[in-house]
Amino acid sequence: MKQDWENSSSVYSQKHQTFYRWILYPVIMFILLLGLFLTFAKKEVVIRTSAKITANANKLEVPIDTKIIENQLVENKEVQKGEKLVTFDVQSLQLQKAPLETENNQIINEKKAAQCLIDSLNTDSNQFQEPDPFGYENQLKSILSENTVNQLEIEQKKLTNQKEKEAYQKTSSQLAKQLDSYKNQMTEWEQVRTAWQKQQNLQGFPTEIMTEYQAWQTQIKEISEEQKEQTKAAITVQINERITQIKSTIEQLENEQVKLVEPISIEPEIQKQTETYIQVKEQAITATKQKIKELSSTENKNKQTIQLLNEQIQQAVIKAPITGKIHLNDEVKGLTEIPKGTVIAEIYPALNKQKQLFTAYIPSSEITRIKTNMPVHLKLDKKGVKTEILNGKLTEIAETSTPTEKGDFYLIKGIISIPKNLDLRYGITGELSLVIGKKTYLQQIQDWIFNK
Repeated sequence: MKQDWENSSSVYSQKHQTFYRWILYPVIMFILLLGLFLTFAKKEVVIRTSAKITANANKLEVPIDTKIIENQLVENKEVQKGEKLVTFDVQSLQLQKAPLETENNQIINEKKAAQCLIDSLNTDSNQFQEPDPFGYENQLKSILSENTVNQLEIEQKKLTNQKEKEAYQKTSSQLAKQLDSYKNQMTEWEQVRTAWQKQQNLQGFPTEIMTEYQAWQTQIKEISEEQKEQTKAAITVQINERITQIKSTIEQLENEQVKLVEPISIEPEIQKQTETYIQVKEQAITATKQKIKELSSTENKNKQTIQLLNEQIQQAVIKAPITGKIHLNDEVKGLTEIPKGTVIAEIYPALNKQKQLFTAYIPSSEITRIKTNMPVHLKLDKKGVKTEILNGKLTEIAETSTPTEKGDFYLIKGIISIPKNLDLRYGITGELSLVIGKKTYLQQIQDWIFNK
């Protein structure tokens, strides 16, 4: 009876429905959670390349071609910034500099004396205030003495010529004034003639002309019509005669003006008398300027040599530019005379316990996707031990690419943070991931499906 009850359809249906619920509901919940995870969970999109832990090693080069007299360079020695490492012999440099400085001091004094000669010649006066051992003052006295004699002769001739010019200018001015006056009169009488012919009134003329013209007008009014034309004609003739008389006077004055001869200038004669002095002075100035130029050239050459020697003397001691460890150049180890520019050692800075520099190369096809300050991850594989992932940021991107057999690559640099217990060495390499963005897992699946 009990077995029949269990095999009945209603009991069978209830048992199977309970089984479906235990299977279906978890599957639905899993799908929902998976959909939410794919939609909202994000994964970093990165560009991968290899990177290396690096440092800016400072090279120590021989600064001057002299002998080493003190050498504190020792392989792997730890040095502090500013510590004295190598000292060179500068005695020979000091011996070279001393005579150059003495020569330059003498050149400076001679240039002052030469310039004083030029200034004195330009002002025609002796401006030397101190004894001149170079002979420039004696040269000046000789030139000024000759100039004094010439100046006395020139002043006398100028005085005579000035009087002649004043007389000429006075006569010329009088003739010019007379000509202007008569020309104005002729212009006025020509205007009077025109007005008389048209029987017009006059205005703005001199009183003498106005009075005479009004008298003519009164005369015309008082006579008969038959006599008016004759009187008009007679007055016109009278006006023409006056104009002719004025023209004649103008011609006479112009002839006198032409005959007036301006006194011959004595400037050519004065120039001839002073030419010798000016020529001597100019020659002396030119020669002195050339001498100053030559002295300045020698002085500048000496200064450059002295400056070079001073720089070499200052460079005679090599000090540690940074705090770090010394690595010697085995090729010159133990030598005391080494050619200038030769690298004798390198100083590597101590590893920073908090941050360290790395370098890497990026293909030119990927360079547009990266930018400075973007986050990076450097994975260091310890070969069976725990893998270390160091975080940091990109700090520098090269402006130009470097061509290689595999294509063009850009050098990039950045800084990573170092854990306290991590032991690093320069030159360690690892995989660098440059984070260019983030995408959800659903977006990445879509990109994979559509080959994006």
